[in-house]
Amino acid sequence: MGSSDKIKIFLVDDDAMFIESLRHLLSEYRTDVRSFTNGEECIRYLDEEPQIVILDYTLNNTLNGVQVLNKIKHTSPDTEVIMLSGAGSHNVKRDTLKYGAYDFIEKGEGAAVIVTKEVKQLCDEIESSKTMKKENNRILKINAAIIILFILIFILTRIK
Repeated sequence: MGSSDKIKIFLVDDDAMFIESLRHLLSEYRTDVRSFTNGEECIRYLDEEPQIVILDYTLNNTLNGVQVLNKIKHTSPDTEVIMLSGAGSHNVKRDTLKYGAYDFIEKGEGAAVIVTKEVKQLCDEIESSKTMKKENNRILKINAAIIILFILIFILTRIK
C-alpha cells in the first residue's frame, strides 16, 4: 500500500510521552502520523490535508485547543478532530464539540487506548467512504457509456 493510501493523522500535544504512546498504538493501522508540539505548527502544515487531527486542549503556546480547532475547521472542514484534555471541564467538552470536534476524550489512564479505538473507527469510516466514492464513479462511467450507446443507436436507426 502506497503512502497516498494511508490515512494522514496529525498529533498535536506538548506531552512527548503521550505522543509516543499514541504513535506506537497507531502504528498497526494504515496511517501516516505526524506530530507537533504546538498548534501554530499544526496549522502551518494543514496544506498536507490530514484526515484526522488528535489535538490537546492545553498547549504550551499562544493558542489553546479550541482556537486551533477553529482554524482547522475553517481551513479543512472535512478533517475530523479528536480533542483531548487533562482538565475534564464540562465547558471545555461542550465548547470543543460545539466548534466541530468529532469527540472529546479526557486524558488519564487508558486515554491513549480510547483515542486509538476512535481513530480505528474513523479510519474504517474514511476507507469505507473512499470505496463508496470509487464505486459511485465506476457506476457514473458505466451510465455515461450506456447513454452514449443509446444515443448512437438512436442516430443510426434514423439514418437511412
